[in-house]
Amino acid sequence: MNTNNNHQNANNDYQQKLDEPEIHLRDYFYVILVRKWFVLLGFMAVLFATIYYIVTTTPIYEAKVDLLYEKYRSTPILLQGLEVSMSPSSLQLEAQKRILISPEIVQEVAIRFNALDPDYNLTMEDITENLDISSPPKADNVLELSATADSPQKAAALANIATDVYIKKLNDRKNADLDRAVTFLEQQKES
Repeated sequence: MNTNNNHQNANNDYQQKLDEPEIHLRDYFYVILVRKWFVLLGFMAVLFATIYYIVTTTPIYEAKVDLLYEKYRSTPILLQGLEVSMSPSSLQLEAQKRILISPEIVQEVAIRFNALDPDYNLTMEDITENLDISSPPKADNVLELSATADSPQKAAALANIATDVYIKKLNDRKNADLDRAVTFLEQQKES
């Protein structure tokens, strides 16, 4: 008797499915046609929001310069007290970043950049935010200096000036180290 009940329930379910009308693609198109104003209004809202965003957003341009730098050999004595998790190459990258954003370099970049055009009036903080230095993957001793600005000319000028000042300051430091070494050797020779 239980099997008869199950069989009747299955037949009833099948009969209900047969009585339901089939839905075709034509029916979906009819619904869209009847509700075309809602579809059109939704599309227009998304379109106008996108156009508004594109028109009102200030474009940001980026200029990049690749720099080849000399790796310094570090001794274990110099690495004491620093984070052990950092590899020597990441330590050198961090050192180069700190040199780039040092007040001495940023101030000279600001003076030279703002002297190009009276409309350029970036502060030292703006320049620090707009400059970044990174190391491209698989590049052992290459640094990538990038500058961002609201025009391609400003971005290129900022990247070029920052690169010039950066290289000049590194060369000045190397020359000062050599001068000190020569002075020391001359003093040792005399005594």
